Amino acid sequence: MFDRPPEPRTRSDLRSRMTVALAPRIADFMLRTSRSVLRPVWALAHHGVMHAIAAYILRGERDASVYVKGSFASGDPLYGVSDIDLITVAQRDPIQPGRSRERVRKRWLQLCDRIPVLSLLIPHFWVYENTDLVEALSAPFLTYGLAAKTPALPISHSRPIVDEMGLQDRPGLYTPRQEWRRLAGPEQRPQGSARDDQERRIAAWLELQYWWRYVFNASANPEARHVPYLCVKFLAEPVRILTWLRGEDRIATRREVLRRALQEMPEEEEAFRLGIELERALPRSPAPPLGEVIPAFTRLSRVIAAHISAATETAGYTDVRLLWGDERELALHPKSLSWLNGLTETNASVVPLPLADWRARVAPDLPDETFVVLAGDATRPAILAAAARASHAGAFPVFRTDALLLLPTLRWERATGRAVQCESTDPVSMALIDGAKAARFPNLAGWSARDSARRAAAEHRARLAAWPGDDPPGIPPLQALGMLFTAARAGLFLESVETGAPELPLTAAAVARRLEHSAGGAGNVAREAFESFRAGRAEGLPVPHGLIAAFEGIVRKLPAFRDVSLTA
Repeated sequence: MFDRPPEPRTRSDLRSRMTVALAPRIADFMLRTSRSVLRPVWALAHHGVMHAIAAYILRGERDASVYVKGSFASGDPLYGVSDIDLITVAQRDPIQPGRSRERVRKRWLQLCDRIPVLSLLIPHFWVYENTDLVEALSAPFLTYGLAAKTPALPISHSRPIVDEMGLQDRPGLYTPRQEWRRLAGPEQRPQGSARDDQERRIAAWLELQYWWRYVFNASANPEARHVPYLCVKFLAEPVRILTWLRGEDRIATRREVLRRALQEMPEEEEAFRLGIELERALPRSPAPPLGEVIPAFTRLSRVIAAHISAATETAGYTDVRLLWGDERELALHPKSLSWLNGLTETNASVVPLPLADWRARVAPDLPDETFVVLAGDATRPAILAAAARASHAGAFPVFRTDALLLLPTLRWERATGRAVQCESTDPVSMALIDGAKAARFPNLAGWSARDSARRAAAEHRARLAAWPGDDPPGIPPLQALGMLFTAARAGLFLESVETGAPELPLTAAAVARRLEHSAGGAGNVAREAFESFRAGRAEGLPVPHGLIAAFEGIVRKLPAFRDVSLTA
């Protein structure tokens, strides 16, 4: 009558099943007693596990080091909920780069196979080789490689950075020497240099984007056992960001952050008192007050955005003319906007707009990504959850709440670099929503027109360099054609910035028109390439033979790509 799971085939399978079945009960008991007389017992147990794993890893790896980060490094864990996050840093083998990392990873997986509970207790076990760690910490993705002379160094250069933790996506407010605690092995955390004001702003905004991704997931899964703890973080972390932006010292625990905020931000007294009471009640697994926390988190996000906008006003702007016709020229898949049918609590604008933010310009899925502005109260968890669930690969639901844009999605990677935006971080989308003909790019490192154009061109140069031959192997023809359009857009954008008349084609059609005007007879190929791309997306028609090679030749002749061997 009832479906039964298959019988375990091995003792290892049986151990895994038992671990999965018992782990939630053990975690619940640990949470209930996390503030009781058993707290020292749980502290000793976790301390023993961490140091035993470190000793096991180092036994088979000379000159490696193991660190812990997060709440166990700061001394502020919530036993039963907080995960143990471990980082191993191994010495790079100069003859076989990556060999040390693979060896450590293999030992860890073997250990988890023997003791399955470790994979639940330690869901994150990151491994770096020392040179990759230094490179990943050198700069976030917005500014990485831009200090070099043109052409900029792409993130995807000949030896891609292995960045398992995503340090370039979320560099964090503090350095590893401040945030990580060494468990064993020699010191291998780079010293680093003090961040300037703009580097602080970038790190702060990427940190805010990180937490907004958790807001979307918590809204869609409010019953998850860790969501009450997340609610405390949603109130404390924006305050920590603001404190850090002001250049003040790090505040170790979230309880201290909330108590200090209560004194310094009286306008949010109700929210911070809620956070303090919630933090005290966490062992009792209280219901998560998302309906009260998300509005407060949104207000605090606006304060962070205002801080960045003030710096932008001082630095000034560069106006970039936006080139496109209207929504009728977008090359869309017939189902690109079908997700709107599943939204019952929001009224969507009927006009899709081209999504040409930093992510779309630098690392697009396809040209003519779009977004649709939704009406409704974006601070309501149900509305955020519905939009996040409906988010489609070809189009993004967007809410505008005063100075913020929210782009909800449940796909973690898809939200990287764009979960929340303001005019300084996404001037193109803001301009399109306001009906402006030009976008105001701030003259700030990483967000400026020149920096973003150089980054987009650098990434596409690397892709072209790794794409020899007329028919790129393993790439569907429509995707290959789309990549050439996004590459052409990047090249044209950089060329216009360098010549002092910045303009950005937003759609594949606008790119084709721009190439027609500048490429002479080659404009016919660009026009044919666009028509084929639109027909392929809308009707599934094949790309004519030879068209990709012909269009590739035009794109490679753009000034930004004339010598792609520099990144080969």
